[in-house]
Amino acid sequence: MKKKWAAVIAITLAAASITQHHYAARYDKTPKNTSKLTSQQRLNKLLASHPQCFYDVMGMNKHVFQALLRELIKHGLDDTRHVSAEEQLGIFLYPCDYLSFAVREETTRCIVLDKY
Repeated sequence: MKKKWAAVIAITLAAASITQHHYAARYDKTPKNTSKLTSQQRLNKLLASHPQCFYDVMGMNKHVFQALLRELIKHGLDDTRHVSAEEQLGIFLYPCDYLSFAVREETTRCIVLDKY
């Protein structure tokens, strides 16, 4: 009898947990991305930041970023109506280095300090 009650309680708790998770994911409408900075402003701030923070986020040094940008512009990368060539490169590079970014503790500290 005790085993049946233990199983019933375990199933009830699991169902409650799943329901709470479903509710939080679907109905909690707290804004997530609330930065007032545009991606160009964020990139400018990052370019002006400490070299290690830039490297941690972009996966390359600032001078390499600038050289790559010049090379891509030479080969046809151009500003669009709303997005600069520099911003396009930053948007491309950020997810390329995201996995190693997520692992590094120092990067997280730089990003948190940068945002707050």
